[in-house]
Amino acid sequence: MLKTREHAEFLVINGIQTMSAKTYNLLRELPQAAGVDVLRLSPQAQGMADIVAAARQALAGEAATLPGDYCNGFWHGKPGLELVENV
Repeated sequence: MLKTREHAEFLVINGIQTMSAKTYNLLRELPQAAGVDVLRLSPQAQGMADIVAAARQALAGEAATLPGDYCNGFWHGKPGLELVENV
């Protein structure tokens, strides 16, 4: 885990990949994402069954939420680590 000077979690190194410290979650945006042909679910060490269930709900047009510290800012033109709540 890499942190900012203010000690906020920023990036995580995973082998040769550099990824956001937070998990990107676009479940709320799925109903508005017309033309999406492929949905990628990144494997998680815990709670993967809940993630798959929530993705199925979102694809069916149902409200889907997951507990945790997620981000979606980049999708909305904001800083990537932000969570834009009102979509």
